[in-house]
Amino acid sequence: MMNPKAANIGWRKVASISLLAFVLGFMLVLQIRTVSPAYKEMISQQSDTDRAAYLLKLYNNVIDLREQVGNLSTQINSYKTGQDDTAKLLHDVNDMQAQNGAVAVAGPGVTVEINGEATMFDLQDLINELRNAGAEAIALNGKRIMLRTVIGGDGSSGYVSIDGEPVHGPYKLEAVGSPSDLQTALERKGGLKQLLENKQGLTVKVARSEKITLPRNTVDYTMTYAKPAIPTPKPNGTN
Repeated sequence: MMNPKAANIGWRKVASISLLAFVLGFMLVLQIRTVSPAYKEMISQQSDTDRAAYLLKLYNNVIDLREQVGNLSTQINSYKTGQDDTAKLLHDVNDMQAQNGAVAVAGPGVTVEINGEATMFDLQDLINELRNAGAEAIALNGKRIMLRTVIGGDGSSGYVSIDGEPVHGPYKLEAVGSPSDLQTALERKGGLKQLLENKQGLTVKVARSEKITLPRNTVDYTMTYAKPAIPTPKPNGTN
């Protein structure tokens, strides 16, 4: 999000430039309107040469004021465009950080409480179901779940781990997304919630929430081998 103080200073600058452009525009109109009265008053007192010089001076002043107004208008448009670009860049950076788990996120969503001997597969299925339903961010027992997060365990008992660290029930999944879509996906007839309760003997409670806050990711997922595939520039004159 853009710094409010910086944004305030920016709009003050735009307002100042706009005011200056308005004043110059007013001077331009005033200059044009005063040509005729001044000319009529002086016409009987000046020679043709003096009148021509006077009109030329007024004309040059008008041209100069028009150029100044045009330049200020260009500055205003350029500054506004720059602010828009900066705001978009900051938005993209914040969005990328949220997706990568670099920052905590908050928003509406659902909480899912699982009681019983849930296995790693049960939790993986619930996480995948939430993702398929449009969850934008997920946490399990207070730990952010990323694409590379490993939900481990032995697959049969209640032992479950997140990236090698053991976690214990009861389990609590939190997901940010459309509350109605997420809840419907889990609670639909014949869906995953019903399956886990009927066949696995678990108790699964799904509740909507207006605001859920998920922590940032604390695990280092830095890539060692995968690097950005940047095309190599071709020499000039080659296809």
